[in-house]
Amino acid sequence: MESVIKHVFEGTADGAYLNVEVARYVMKKSFADRMPLVFNPRMLHDKGGYLVSTTKHPSLINDLNQFLKSSDIRNQVLEKFGVAKQF
Repeated sequence: MESVIKHVFEGTADGAYLNVEVARYVMKKSFADRMPLVFNPRMLHDKGGYLVSTTKHPSLINDLNQFLKSSDIRNQVLEKFGVAKQF
């Protein structure tokens, strides 16, 4: 990801097709001194999500769901990694 973003800054690429959240993280980590890249919602894009799955350990999923419902950890993780609140 860093090399893709670097190409945009060097002018050898006009843009980049990246996961928005990943791009934000890499920008913050490696290119904080640069003007951030801008997401263009008019370009072809898709929304993603984060999933956990298991058929062998259903109680693990139930425990995780209960933890997420009863804890503020979700918001803390979203904030720490700059993940958009709509996810």
